[in-house]
Amino acid sequence: MFLLDIAFLLLSKIGYKLNILSEETHNAHIINLCKQNGVVFIKMCQIMTSSFGGKAKRDLGINLFEQMSVLQDACHQDNPRHLPGINYLEPRPIASGSIAQVYKINYNDKVSALKILLPDIEKSIMESIELFTFFRSSLYYINIDLYWHFNLYDLDDYFLFLKKQIRLDKEAENFQTFQTIFSDIDRIIIPRIYYSDSTKIIMSYEEGMTLQVLEKRHPEFYHEALFLIIGFFLTGFKNNIMHGDFHLGNYLYRIENGILKLIVLDFGIIAPIDNSIKNGIISLFSDLTLTKNDRINLSINIMENNGLFMKPGARVDIFDFNSNQHSILSDFIDLDKSKIRIDLLSLGLIFPSITSLIHDITLDHFLIKLANFLFQSNFLS
Repeated sequence: MFLLDIAFLLLSKIGYKLNILSEETHNAHIINLCKQNGVVFIKMCQIMTSSFGGKAKRDLGINLFEQMSVLQDACHQDNPRHLPGINYLEPRPIASGSIAQVYKINYNDKVSALKILLPDIEKSIMESIELFTFFRSSLYYINIDLYWHFNLYDLDDYFLFLKKQIRLDKEAENFQTFQTIFSDIDRIIIPRIYYSDSTKIIMSYEEGMTLQVLEKRHPEFYHEALFLIIGFFLTGFKNNIMHGDFHLGNYLYRIENGILKLIVLDFGIIAPIDNSIKNGIISLFSDLTLTKNDRINLSINIMENNGLFMKPGARVDIFDFNSNQHSILSDFIDLDKSKIRIDLLSLGLIFPSITSLIHDITLDHFLIKLANFLFQSNFLS
């Protein structure tokens, strides 16, 4: 069956090139293949569309990028799964990712959120891994830009991470770990767990808006929204831990009494952080005494520890690679040699937006504003 899907996609590609099919129709075929073939396909789409544009948007084209973005949290909306004994406030899931669905329910007279695994998820993951391994090779002939994106990640490690995500009782423990870390920081909201077992979590219902919606509705808060992300990660780093799946569908924002807050929703994947990465990243964001050469050497060291290697002769400051306003960090990466460490994947999802922000307001101004924000918001003492 999957071979037929690949053949159909190749015919669709030919039809598009011959102007028989529109770009939107051809891209819809790509999205349908991803949705039909499971967890890994959807996860890769989430990863590529979480890096705030950059290389993915440029290489894939705006239409395909936007269609992929729908898979952030609307993957299985038409396949609701209702458990007995649950008081559902809405019949359809309010969010649906690659592994689980989230429903709005009434629990003990409180509006709450129920997270449940998709049916036969373990079998689905294994089948999706096998299909994606074959599909990745075929992509060279279907969409070479997608091929290079998918080959940049250390997917063998990622498959192990996916298998860990299906234990929701372990995710509940991860929630508790991060709640302890952020107990004194009211700018970060982590849902409270009311009940959990291996297949479901019932938690507080936290309403908010995505980063894209926030930028459109409240552009005056956009810089602060990114500062909150930095604060969230730096505080985790201080505790040698990191959210391992920080794609756009896993966090929201809301404004309470004029104060912007970050809501982090999904802790299925968390990753330990070793001291070299921890100290390097914290220094980049907080050490105002670093010279440009210091930042270049530290940036390259961090990237190499993250599996990214420079093209011959390239020396890149993470905070200053966009001198001509056209180049992006990926242009300096040797794609043949590089394999991103999957436990540090989230860094690749947040850095593009942060570096774009720095170019908007200059590095020194950025670091001073960030330091003031982190101290005032109790992220760093």
